[in-house]
Amino acid sequence: MAETPKRRIDPGMIVAFAALVVSICAVVLSFNEVRLVRSQTEASVWPHLRTGVNVNYTSDGDTYVLRVTNSGVGPARIRSFRVLLDGEPVHTWTEVKEALTGDPEVSVYNTVNGHVLPAGEEIRAFAEFDAETIRTLSSEWNRVAFVYCYCSVLDNCWVVDGREGRGGQEDEHREVDECVVDPAAEFRN
Repeated sequence: MAETPKRRIDPGMIVAFAALVVSICAVVLSFNEVRLVRSQTEASVWPHLRTGVNVNYTSDGDTYVLRVTNSGVGPARIRSFRVLLDGEPVHTWTEVKEALTGDPEVSVYNTVNGHVLPAGEEIRAFAEFDAETIRTLSSEWNRVAFVYCYCSVLDNCWVVDGREGRGGQEDEHREVDECVVDPAAEFRN
């Protein structure tokens, strides 16, 4: 009976297979590294906008200030900013103040919409200094809500709807694909 020849393992095939496995591992690791670097980059430019009112009664004078603050670590590009009074959009601080106090004269205001707000900075959007006006604003301000959308420099965007966070909680920042701008509803100053 004839003996069948034994198959020999070709050393070149072993080397080729090992090179293929190493190449696949390198590709998987590089994709993972890119994903991790992207996440780290997003975290390093993450903005976080907040609106808040500060009321101070002092011997130096009384103040009522609405601030829009970026408490994140990267700049915020404010793409949409809406002010709602009793659930309806208004376009100017004059409209807001007249509806709440009966007086259309606004002491100080600044535009928020369209700004790029650096990390750690704020915009003083609205301010009043008369004690009687401050008391009225303080009691009526719950009629005002803000809906705004902002993006990071990497185009990650968030929308905040101030109508959702009532009751002492901070408003929820919901990530969206892009900011939707409605020119008819946008706040103009």
